[in-house]
Amino acid sequence: MRRGNFAVWGQLARLMALTAAGLALAPFVRWPSWRLPLIVLDSPLTLAVTGVWAVAGVLGLLVGVGTDVLLRLDAERATAPWGETLPCWILPGLMAAVAALLTVRLTPWTAAWGLALLGSALGIGGVGWMLLDCLEGAHPRSTWADFALTMVSYALALVAFTAVYAARVRTALSGSAVGIVAALLAVWLFSAAASLNRRTVFLGTAVGLALLVITWGLNHHPLPVVAGGVTLLLSFYVVTSLGRAYLLHQLTRRVGMELTVVVAAVLLLLIAFAPKR
Repeated sequence: MRRGNFAVWGQLARLMALTAAGLALAPFVRWPSWRLPLIVLDSPLTLAVTGVWAVAGVLGLLVGVGTDVLLRLDAERATAPWGETLPCWILPGLMAAVAALLTVRLTPWTAAWGLALLGSALGIGGVGWMLLDCLEGAHPRSTWADFALTMVSYALALVAFTAVYAARVRTALSGSAVGIVAALLAVWLFSAAASLNRRTVFLGTAVGLALLVITWGLNHHPLPVVAGGVTLLLSFYVVTSLGRAYLLHQLTRRVGMELTVVVAAVLLLLIAFAPKR
């Protein structure tokens, strides 16, 4: 695909316009809320789903579909199986959903609100551009864009983990939210090493469960918000790095030493910021 193609630029512009329009409309959409009573670990729990969550989910799905349309403008991928392009939905879709959940807290028509909309639209447009760059390379996902997309993935994980941890809600909710985000991002990261298949989905699910358990532990030994978010991010980095090294058959001593340093950093954070008794 040639980046000078007007169809590519047009779809990127539509993708950014869709993001900005969805975020701008989110505070004004009044969808009905509903509550689902549950019993989790023998204790009652009410799951409340507001209209904001519905808007975030729909916007994330639409951005994912728009990304798929963008990638299929390449003749070589116009008829590609869903398993080949579906992982590329995850990062821009999650970015749009998280942006909707965060920007709805801002006052509409303020400078901060406008900058949030512009930044989110440009960010998703940039991710779409980097996805094209990765797929056009002689070695897909091996260029500078692969590194940039990986950094964006970890930055998004930090924002999402910190926001969920800051809410200080029960583990059944916070752990589930962190686990779902971690599982989706892990599947996306693992798709760099292998196509979407049972193994990548299984490893992504394992990452999500691991982060759920870690969130449960942090909820019982609470840390300051930023320290908690960074601890979850470092834990996510360790388990996803192990998964990627396994898929690429690169579980070497160097990888082990690098992850040992990260684990040590996590433990130091826990010790340094643990509440004093």
